Amino acid sequence: MILDKNGKLFGKVSIVDILVILIIVVGVAGAALTISYINNEKVVSDGSKMLLSSQSNSNKMEIGLKMHGVRDITRDAIVVGDEVYSTKTDDLIGVIKRIDSQPSKQNVVKGNGEVVSSVIPEKFDVTIIVETTGKKTDTGYYTDTGVHVLYGKDYEIKTSTIKSTPLVSSVAITD
Repeated sequence: MILDKNGKLFGKVSIVDILVILIIVVGVAGAALTISYINNEKVVSDGSKMLLSSQSNSNKMEIGLKMHGVRDITRDAIVVGDEVYSTKTDDLIGVIKRIDSQPSKQNVVKGNGEVVSSVIPEKFDVTIIVETTGKKTDTGYYTDTGVHVLYGKDYEIKTSTIKSTPLVSSVAITD
């Protein structure tokens, strides 16, 4: 008889004991497989999904970060060649390649109800072009440092001289 009246297999091992041992073996195998992937590839967390990306498939990317209505002192503190980091995670986003600046404008309603675009005194719209490496996937653009770049999203960034929250105004693969 395989099972006795106490539910033990061959009178020695319980079925529950076998299930516990089986669960432990499957867990250890899963952990070993995950560690193997981590050692061979860069693992980037995107919410509940895991994206495995290899840096060998990376392309050069340009990210446009637009700041609206900044003072001239902030505009002048931005330096081409500075590294741009995510304030929240300290991940490197890229290096400033170019800075575009123009007087900031705002819609103003005149006394007769007409809406006109008016220059805001001493304020500028500044676009920082950041060069980095990364790739485009089905879920968006990712830098090689794991930053998920979303068009139209605000990002808290910092350089050696400024800290700001610009809007992603463009993302392009330049290769």
